[in-house]
Amino acid sequence: MVEPDRLRVALRVTKGELAAASGLSRDAVSKTRRLQAPATQARLREVAEIILTDAATMAAHEIGAADLACAWKDPSARGLKPPSWAITERLVAAGIAGIIVPSFAKGAVAPDINVVFWDWTLAAPHQVRVIDDDQRLPKDASCWR
Repeated sequence: MVEPDRLRVALRVTKGELAAASGLSRDAVSKTRRLQAPATQARLREVAEIILTDAATMAAHEIGAADLACAWKDPSARGLKPPSWAITERLVAAGIAGIIVPSFAKGAVAPDINVVFWDWTLAAPHQVRVIDDDQRLPKDASCWR
């Protein structure tokens, strides 16, 4: 059974935010009977499938940490496919719309993550919504200039 608390911790959200982001009611992730329902578990499995910071999930998809952390710029410039791109192709072919991965950026530390989307829309099943209750995100693209 997929445990909402495991997902909540991995995603760094509250149970309410997990429910909203998953298209589920708060009761679906809080009440035992609703949590055990096949439809709820199916949706939570879809969410859990994208978290590649978990060793068990990585193993289930036959993904090694070194393949995620690989340098991609040099091999791609030489016409080679980096291992991380092969991972992407496999996951996309399996219908996975995005992943959460450890950050390998210079200076990144263990809790740092990246969220990578390949397929998203404003509607389910690949709905992406921004939750910015603290108003910390920029309001426009000017910060990227």
